[in-house]
Formats: sequence, C-alpha cells, structure tokens
Amino acid sequence: MAKRTRHEWQQLAEHRLLNILRRRRLCNLRQLEVKIAEAGPPDRRPQPMSIHDALRALLDSGAIKIGLPKGSAPSITTNFYAPADFHPMRWGDQARADIIAEYWPRYLKVSGTYDLCGKALETLVEKAIDASGLYARLGETGKGFDAYVVDGLRIRNSPALDHILFCPGRRITIGVEDKNWQAWVYPHEDLIRKLLRSCLQNGHSPVLVTRKIPYLTRLLFKRLGILGFETHFQYFDPSAKTELTITKHKDGLGFAYIRFDTEPPQPLVRFFHTTVPANIDRVRDIFASQEPLVREYVEEQVGYGELMRKVGIFPEYEELELEEEWEGW
Repeated sequence: MAKRTRHEWQQLAEHRLLNILRRRRLCNLRQLEVKIAEAGPPDRRPQPMSIHDALRALLDSGAIKIGLPKGSAPSITTNFYAPADFHPMRWGDQARADIIAEYWPRYLKVSGTYDLCGKALETLVEKAIDASGLYARLGETGKGFDAYVVDGLRIRNSPALDHILFCPGRRITIGVEDKNWQAWVYPHEDLIRKLLRSCLQNGHSPVLVTRKIPYLTRLLFKRLGILGFETHFQYFDPSAKTELTITKHKDGLGFAYIRFDTEPPQPLVRFFHTTVPANIDRVRDIFASQEPLVREYVEEQVGYGELMRKVGIFPEYEELELEEEWEGW
C-alpha cells in the first residue's frame, strides 16, 4: 500500500495533469479524472480530491488556463482546461475544440436520458440480485410503497430507494440505491444523505452501487455500516452504442469506461450472492449503533465536516488501496 501526504498526492497530480494537457490540449475535470485517477500504475493514481487541488494550484500559477469556459456555447456546461500555450488560432487546438463542441453535448444528452442510462444500471442490478437467488425484491424499482407485510414484518420504502430486498429467514431488509454516475461519489454528496435518511426511517440496511467509490467514502461506509459496490463502468443501453462510440475513443472524449450492456458482470452477482450475506449482520449492527449520529446528520443538526470528525475521519495521510477489484465489505 502506497502512503503519501495530501500535498504529495497533489504534486503527483500536478505532474500528470500537465503532461496530459500538453498531449490532449483540452480536457474537462471528468476527462482528467479518468486519465489520472483511473489510469496508470496503482501507486500513481491520485484520487479526484487531489486532482481538484492540483487544478487550483496550476490555475493560480498560470501553468494552465481555462481554454473553453463554461457557458461559452450552449453545449459547454463545464470548464475545459488547457495548457498555457493553448490558442484557438492554432489548427490542432481549434480541431480539438470542435470535437469537444460536437461530442460533449451528445454524451450529456444520452447520459441524461433515463431509458438509455439510469435504467441500464437499474436493470443490471435487478438481474444480479435475482441471479443470487437469495432475496425477495419488493415493489417496483425506484417507486415508493407504504406497507408490504412479509413474514410478519411491515416494510416501507419512503423516501423511495431503487430496490428493497427482503432476506427470508433473517428478517432483514436492505435498501439499495443505484447511481449510474460518471463522477466518483464522495461522502459529502446529497446522495449519501438520501440513502441514510431512507434506510434510517424505514429500518433498512444501506447499500450503494455506483461507478466509483473513493477512499474517504469507503472509510465513512465502514464507520457507519454501509455496504458499497464499485461497478468501475458507466452502463448504457446497447441502443446508445452508435451515438457514443467516439465518446469512448481516446481522440474523442476518452471515456473508455463506458459499457453498452444490461447484463450483470460476475463480480456484481458475487457481491449480492456472497459479500452481502456474509456481512449484513455485522454492518446492520454498526448502522444501529450509529443511529443517533446518522439521525443528527440526516436532520441537518450536524454538517458533513462534523459527521466526518465524529467518526474519526480526515487522517493526515491518504492511503491508496491497491486492490484491482473492490467489492465492498
């Protein structure tokens, strides 16, 4: 396991960020995260938090600039960063800007279409749950319900999570939230608060399935009794393949993690078949023991920073976990 201070990770991120922008000329934050936090040897992958620090430092020093500002065109919804010598009068730089202007809005449109993106992950998770053969799925995906009575247990889903699972013989219910996000899910996200609120109010054990779960979020999950699974990919319905093929290519947007599939990968099936049943009793007890703090957080009596401090997070060192495949606890 590699161990560096936050400043050391930032320095590494600055070095890699400059190299990438010199080659690729124009990238937004998500593209940089893919190329820096998800590519290269494991001990040279600063997480997105360090990339954010590096961007600020390089912008302040003038080593990089915003080459294509957010709002400069209707399709440009975020800043695109460039090396200091980027200039639209250069043919190569203008060609790169033209590619961004064409393919970035295509990606946004498809990723914002529920039937092509959000539903793809929900379907994939449903199939993985069913393939495990261990749970009864209650209600419709993503829709709330007030009262199912199963084995004498009254079960609710309000506020609604994506999947509610009942474990026969154990009288345990599990609340599963899917997020088919491109971005890494950090612990300050409202998504985490929503998951905690619903599970607290309805008596479920919380589970999150999403593309990337960074180190700080993993720590919080361990302290609060949440199970998580990283898909590593953003899934789309196969019908979106033609529209987004160039989005995957390194000379397009470079999002190589895109997959056009609604069949569950075996690691996700194993997660529901093996990891969840092996750990659910333990994490349920942890979640119950943290109920007073979780309640304060979801009711906004304590903020994110106070929550992290009370569970002992914000270490001096950020540790990079070297597992190639993380399936939760």
